[in-house]
Amino acid sequence: MIRSLALLLLLAHLDGGAQTTTVYRCGPDGREYSATPCPAGQAVDVGDARSVEQRRQAQDAARREKELAERLAVQRRQRDAASPRAGAARLDAPAAQPAHAASKPKGANAAKKKKKPRLPPDPTLSPPMRAASGAR
Repeated sequence: MIRSLALLLLLAHLDGGAQTTTVYRCGPDGREYSATPCPAGQAVDVGDARSVEQRRQAQDAARREKELAERLAVQRRQRDAASPRAGAARLDAPAAQPAHAASKPKGANAAKKKKKPRLPPDPTLSPPMRAASGAR
């Protein structure tokens, strides 16, 4: 929700704030935002009260964080490539089935299941209690 509001704020002020854009808060919980009016929607003030210097500082911080994230991703990939487990299966890769499991028909295990013998009904139990205990 915060990201969508931030995106709307960014889009509303890409042109330097010369044009005002009305944003509406919609939905049953007020968690949706729209540029067009909606039933029971409320207009939201999306004006940016920050100074030009504050906006520049925020953009610089975002740029630094993006560069740091990219450097960390490169380091992680290098570390993963150099690790002794580099040849191991990746966690996000689909698991390979053993050859014997893939060649069996799906119904092969169903024929081997043994039926569980039913217990005779307990005469000391009332009919509702017999049903609850699973004995019939």
